[in-house]
Amino acid sequence: MQEWTAVILAGGSGSRMGRGETKVVRPICGIPMVRLVSDIVLRAGIDETVVVVPPDHTAIQRVMSDDRTSFAIQASRLGTGDALVSAMKSLDRSHKSHVLVLNADVPLIEPNTIVKLIEEHTTSSAVLSLVTAIGQLSRNLGTISRDETGQIGAVIEGDRLSSVSTHREINVGVYCFRLDWLRENISKMRASQSGEFYITELVEIARQNQDVVSSLQLDDLSQALGVNTLAELAEADDQLRSRIRDEWIDRGVYIMDRHSVQIDWEVSIGEGTRILPNTVLLGQTTIGTDCEIGFGTLLQDAVVGNNCKILSSVVEGASIEDSVSIGPFSHLRPGTIVESEVHIGNYAEVKASRIGKRSRMGHFSYMGDAEVGSNVNIGAGTITCNFDGEQKHSTVVGNDVFLGSDTMLVAPISIGDRARTGAGAVVTKDVPADTLVAGVPARVVPKQS
Repeated sequence: MQEWTAVILAGGSGSRMGRGETKVVRPICGIPMVRLVSDIVLRAGIDETVVVVPPDHTAIQRVMSDDRTSFAIQASRLGTGDALVSAMKSLDRSHKSHVLVLNADVPLIEPNTIVKLIEEHTTSSAVLSLVTAIGQLSRNLGTISRDETGQIGAVIEGDRLSSVSTHREINVGVYCFRLDWLRENISKMRASQSGEFYITELVEIARQNQDVVSSLQLDDLSQALGVNTLAELAEADDQLRSRIRDEWIDRGVYIMDRHSVQIDWEVSIGEGTRILPNTVLLGQTTIGTDCEIGFGTLLQDAVVGNNCKILSSVVEGASIEDSVSIGPFSHLRPGTIVESEVHIGNYAEVKASRIGKRSRMGHFSYMGDAEVGSNVNIGAGTITCNFDGEQKHSTVVGNDVFLGSDTMLVAPISIGDRARTGAGAVVTKDVPADTLVAGVPARVVPKQS
């Protein structure tokens, strides 16, 4: 959609959300609300966005720093019309023909709805198009007024709403404008009794000019949900998570007991993967094909390859290659890389370490700040002693090494290829390749002739 740009109105105060962070940066399904709306716009095919922000917009800018986003400052909070005026300089620089306008606190609008609105706007040759819905919502939305021919004549706002039925056609707050028409007519808006300017006054201006105004009516009222309270934030999160689960099921992911499974917006899951009950997938987690995740597993910003099985474990900021099995009750911490065909069993922890191909770490073990080669056996109870009370030290374990049960590797230390440690060994010095060490402290065991 090369002729289109978008404006996201994010200048509201959000006073009903209580103390704490700015309303539109509060997360919904793991992503700040304003960035979620921007992502929805991108998925609808519009890759250039202007975000209208208050003067103190550091928090918004921090979560929206990308090449396709620019910012327009609304100096005073004087309504949606004033916010759109604040964006006009940025729109003039965009050299686009049409603009989509939507609110940062209406985060459940679907990309397909935007596409349909744009199609309606284009085919009807309208100067202004808007999304409507039939029903009742808790937020104070304007009511659509139509004439005897069914054409939209006005949107009733503010004090005038008291005379309107509660079950009515409402204005959702998503608009399309022909940009040349908007430039010509936006200055014609007049302040309401409250001193605010409403975008909806442009509807009446268009009708007075006998210009075409079109609309798209929603089938799903949930898309019109606005977020102004903590209760509405929780409801929006719940609604979107339900959609996310349904979308992944449609794409070939099996989700058992889906109401117990939580999946964030930016998660990606491969076809044929099974997600079992009480599993939580957070952040930018990516899961390959034909995996089994759960029961009771948490993945956060994790990368998981194909054909992996993770049972009742926690994986944070770690990368897991193909055909790896983990768990139950193990913990992979940030910076960990697990190569293909590794087995990590129960009650194991790996932190900022690489575990090489086909290595096995059965149970009750800890690897921290370690580089472990391929085909290594990490016996039960084996740990790296990587912290000396002041700083962390690294451990390097070669290929085809056998670490006996309860081995302690006191870092910094290096274990050569094919070396072996006896059960309970406390290894304080480097071990050469093809060497057996045992004891406390560990000493070389001479080879028998």
